[in-house]
Amino acid sequence: REEEELIERERYESPDSSGLSVSARDLLRRIISGRVEITTENMPAFRELAAARIIILGHSFAGGRESIYRWTYWGHRQRFQIAGSARATG
Repeated sequence: REEEELIERERYESPDSSGLSVSARDLLRRIISGRVEITTENMPAFRELAAARIIILGHSFAGGRESIYRWTYWGHRQRFQIAGSARATG
């Protein structure tokens, strides 16, 4: 398990939340609190989070392109830290 963790830590870059908009920061807090449905209204904020390497957008047969998301390795590990800094800067 420790070797797996080491591989995952070295495989991905850490998130960069420095340029997140207010709507992306709000969405991040909502995602931390629970599952959030991707809609046309919140898609730009989801794309910002994906560009910042916090989440990964995926596709599903039922929902189509960019209809699901999951945390990146570092996004999940640092989600509370990122949300805390997002609160402080937003």
